[in-house]
Amino acid sequence: MISTQRNQLMIVSMIFVGNFLLQAMEMKRSHDEFMRSAVDQRASGSVNVVAHNSLLQGPAATVTTYGSMDLALPRLRQADKEKEDKAHEVAGGPAVPVAAAGLVAMPLSVGDGGKREKEEQEFVLLSLVDLARVSPAMQADVEYKLGHCYYLGRGVQQDYKQAFAWLSLVDLTKVSPAVKADIRYKLGNCYYCGHGIKQDYQQACYQWFLVDLKRLLPAIQADIRYKLGNCYYCGQGVKQDYKQAFTWWSLIDFTQVSPAIQADIQHKLSKQNKQNKSCVIL
Repeated sequence: MISTQRNQLMIVSMIFVGNFLLQAMEMKRSHDEFMRSAVDQRASGSVNVVAHNSLLQGPAATVTTYGSMDLALPRLRQADKEKEDKAHEVAGGPAVPVAAAGLVAMPLSVGDGGKREKEEQEFVLLSLVDLARVSPAMQADVEYKLGHCYYLGRGVQQDYKQAFAWLSLVDLTKVSPAVKADIRYKLGNCYYCGHGIKQDYQQACYQWFLVDLKRLLPAIQADIRYKLGNCYYCGQGVKQDYKQAFTWWSLIDFTQVSPAIQADIQHKLSKQNKQNKSCVIL
């Protein structure tokens, strides 16, 4: 008798989980379509906001300005919250934000087995979080992880516009020094390469000047130093200054850069040394 009840309970649980995953994947598809449409409209100048997710199709949202970008985040009215809570109670329990169940605390890195599927599931769960109903620190964590996923194409198609939008939203006072450094690196790289935003070397340099390099991986440190050296060498975003360029390049751990970058630096050094022999990296 007990064994039969356990089997029935397992079957019911499996059906519940299956239905939840199906609904989550459907919301992910709706989310992706909605966000792509919003970003395309913003790029064309027809709108000046990017909506958080498909939850905005229901309760009203207000626009909050972050720096130079206007991005819409859901701000549920009390009546909407009460209606939603009541709906959850009817469905079998009180309303609990996704983050409260510990779903957002999942690490970004996963094992090799079923890696893509796990990443997609994590992205779905992040996308379902109602940012208006979590703490500021949790909101910053979700915004960073969504931006990180879009930037790397982890669990979702790579999209630098989305990555830049989400990373720009993060309140840097609510994240760890390592996360703050990673955000500034990624934003600077978007500006430097023109990924998801108009190319702007000055903004790239500004972000990288504020980076705490010791919080980043050696390869990323080398990448920033190489690109800042290029900016000084070419006068892009900063006043042209060969000595500053060579200073930044002299700090590079050359085991962390590609042979092509090493050759590029050596070529620029040799070219400049013909004009000024004092400009040498020792």
